[in-house]
Amino acid sequence: MTNKTNVLKFSTFLLLATVLLGAFASATVDFVGVSGSSQTVRQGSQAVISFKVEGTDFSGQFDNAHLILPSNVFSSTVWSGDTGSFTLLPNSNVSRTVVLSVPSTQTPGSYNAQISFAGDYNLSGTPVIHPLNIVLTVEAAQTIQLREKTAMTKSTNGVIEVENTGSFTLTNIQLSKLSGEFDVSFSENGFSLVPGQKREITVSPSNLGEPGLSGRSTTIRASSNGNSASLTLNVLGSFCSNGAVGGNLTIRSVDISNKGEGSEDEWKLLDEVEIEVDVKNNGNDNVDNVLVEIGLFDSTGSNQIGDLDFDNADEEQMDLGDLNDGDTDSVIFTFRIPADMEDGSYKLAVKAYSDDAGESEECMDTANDLNKRSYQDIDLQREDDESKFIAFENVEVSPLEVTCGESATLTADVFNIGDQDEDQVRVNFMIPDLQIKDSYEIKSNLDKGDNDKVDFSFIIPQNAQDKTYQIRLSADYDYRNGNYRESLDEFATFPLKVLGCNVQGSGSGGSGNTGRIASITANLVSDKIEPGKEAVVRATITNLKSTRSSFVIGASDYDSWSSLSGVSQRILDLDAGQSKDVTFTLKINDDSQGEQSFIIEALADGQTETREVALDISSASGTSFSFGNNGFIWVIGAVNLLLIILIIFVAVRISRR
Repeated sequence: MTNKTNVLKFSTFLLLATVLLGAFASATVDFVGVSGSSQTVRQGSQAVISFKVEGTDFSGQFDNAHLILPSNVFSSTVWSGDTGSFTLLPNSNVSRTVVLSVPSTQTPGSYNAQISFAGDYNLSGTPVIHPLNIVLTVEAAQTIQLREKTAMTKSTNGVIEVENTGSFTLTNIQLSKLSGEFDVSFSENGFSLVPGQKREITVSPSNLGEPGLSGRSTTIRASSNGNSASLTLNVLGSFCSNGAVGGNLTIRSVDISNKGEGSEDEWKLLDEVEIEVDVKNNGNDNVDNVLVEIGLFDSTGSNQIGDLDFDNADEEQMDLGDLNDGDTDSVIFTFRIPADMEDGSYKLAVKAYSDDAGESEECMDTANDLNKRSYQDIDLQREDDESKFIAFENVEVSPLEVTCGESATLTADVFNIGDQDEDQVRVNFMIPDLQIKDSYEIKSNLDKGDNDKVDFSFIIPQNAQDKTYQIRLSADYDYRNGNYRESLDEFATFPLKVLGCNVQGSGSGGSGNTGRIASITANLVSDKIEPGKEAVVRATITNLKSTRSSFVIGASDYDSWSSLSGVSQRILDLDAGQSKDVTFTLKINDDSQGEQSFIIEALADGQTETREVALDISSASGTSFSFGNNGFIWVIGAVNLLLIILIIFVAVRISRR
């Protein structure tokens, strides 16, 4: 019994020992969640490897746990990262990152290495450690560098520099265009460079076209032995026709001042903008006939400067005259942004050049005040204030000076300068002091940027006073469900001068004064006077008074045979003895024939001067013209002409004797 019992006990011990040994043998440490164990790196760069160290199937813990990093991966191996000691608990993991620096001189190729693990385990037995295998492929670093030494222009070549920055010789270096807006050629190609060597190459543009203000660009490439580098070359734009040349003129400053709603680089429709340009002659020679010009280019490169409404007569070009060496002078451009101008992005450009030497010899178009040096970015915006969506342009009041009882007209273009379409717009016309009101509805849709025309006719009341009245225009819009929901917050006002309403009396000389106030002579301007056609009569009004006076000019007694189409000037301010011409345009009725007449009137200071003018209307080619009841003047003229002819005849006879 005893032997059997001992055998059983020994067998049980062996089984337990086997189980315990098996437990110790199954304890493992693994690298899990690995990133970067196989990668390609360039010379002079770093390889980053991330992972977790995980312990499983053991009790206790690892103290002083650490990584075992290989020391012979490269010719000069440098590790960094999470390489310090740590504690690894059972069935847990610890994140680690290591960085291997690749020497710039490392020979390209494939390299293998292993990262392992070690630590102090507080129980007996040896755990299984599975190392982390690493495969690094080293490739040559970028060994070619390209630099721009001299920029190309529209008329000159550029220069680039090619350098070998690597550690081995580059052979058969090929230069080529990679992409871009124009072509290039190179002064040399297929050359070699030893490490550290540089070479300058001339680059010539072709098929460049017109660079405009923004300029044009192309990208070139240099390649050799599997290495390559690229460089973008730019041809700068220029407002000068041949680019900036000469070097005498300098644009010292460009001051943009917006007097309207916008800012210096954000303009709104109807803004008034002022641009002051200072130009200096920095050279040693005088520059004759210096012109300063501005341009405004849209996104397509088209110059839209002609669309602006300039105050100065020379518009976009102004003459500085001669500029001596060391002198500085300035010009000021003032313009208004019209209501119908397209919104969007624009480029404002400025140039100063010699009109005498020629723009191709002396021209400058850059300034530090411009945000792109050769131009200023301008954002032209539509009106976003709902109370200012409607604007009036090309407003004409005819005539500008009227008298009581006369009719006048106002015409205007109505623009939608806002950022919303309008289904319907009502334009309101009024002269408050004369109690005149009218309105007109535009019902054909006035979308943003659209315009329509309105026309108002009115008669000056007989009780009007001699003064300047203000015509007001306003608008209602945002039409919905039969109502206008928005109106302009300000009136547009236009002056109308009323004169002659206080003139009293009639007949030549007027009551209380037997002296004449004016003389009236007239002549026919039209070649023919025919039914259905217009006849133009020019009258000369001379002030016979001893003081300066204002004369109200009118016409009467023409209604039975014609209509008065217009009078060139209703009010004449004349100094004593001064004369001015006034033209009368009459539309002859279709059935008018024979001699007809009308009265020209000049009224001043309560007195009236009149003159009857007679016209002979005929469908034939011949026409005649007379002074009505002043025919005696023509008789005297004929007699004088006969006397002059007789005197000349007698003088000739005497001289022959």
